[in-house]
Amino acid sequence: MEVMYISHPYTGNEKENRKDARRITKILASLYPDTVFLSPLDAMRPVDDANLAYSDVLLQTLELMDRCDGVIMTGDWLCSDGCQSEIASALLSRKPVYVSAKQYICFRKLKEAAGA
Repeated sequence: MEVMYISHPYTGNEKENRKDARRITKILASLYPDTVFLSPLDAMRPVDDANLAYSDVLLQTLELMDRCDGVIMTGDWLCSDGCQSEIASALLSRKPVYVSAKQYICFRKLKEAAGA
């Protein structure tokens, strides 16, 4: 089963960003039940109260991402330092990167149409 990492900005508007990432993850999960969609905004929630440094949390999210098959960039990722670190790491490790959930959906449709 494929595991896709959902990269989404977090800091600045944590409540709304977590809500948006969850909405996107829910849509993708309903469209593709054969794929696990991992949002670090939910996966890392237990460390919210651990008072970890931003750099430590980022290292942990990069470790999660490293264990995934690909990355889907969502939200205003172009303006997010964390998302920029995630996409750079994904590209360095040659993971498939989709610059939006829409691009991922289009890719899946093309793949299905080709019979793959």
